[in-house]
Amino acid sequence: MGDWQTYTDQVVNRFDYDANDWSITGVCNGAAIYSQDGTLWAMSGNEGDGLADYAHPLEQMDGSVQEVQISEIACAIGAADGNRSPSEAGIRMGKTKYMLTYKDPDQAIAQLTRSGGGAVVGKTSTAVVIGFWKKDQADSNGRAQNMEDAFKLVKEMCDYLIDQGF
Repeated sequence: MGDWQTYTDQVVNRFDYDANDWSITGVCNGAAIYSQDGTLWAMSGNEGDGLADYAHPLEQMDGSVQEVQISEIACAIGAADGNRSPSEAGIRMGKTKYMLTYKDPDQAIAQLTRSGGGAVVGKTSTAVVIGFWKKDQADSNGRAQNMEDAFKLVKEMCDYLIDQGF
């Protein structure tokens, strides 16, 4: 297995194996690969400090506020499995709320949206792969970052990791 940083770079950018160079850069705004226990293996791009555990204030039906514990790795794993509410506060990553819009029927990969962009989360037997995109960011070809391109790169990385026994 190679350098994990190289793998997250291949979720942020499209690599052309024939030319042995990046064919498109900035396809995703950021990417991360975690173990399923939450250990960060690598991170690339501009998506902050990664996933965290924290208390989140959640407004109740009566107007009161209750602190709920958030495990963002559990949210990512739950989303990849198609769970729309893996925590009491829904799907949260980077202290931002996401909404599940699509779950691949054949593999543990889900598309998530948020204001101004979204993420794609994929799960293998031991790893969690996340690609983040922002609709106001463009790749090196001038095309706006988008869910379809992010999905393709996350799926390719999940397929590769599965083939490698991860």
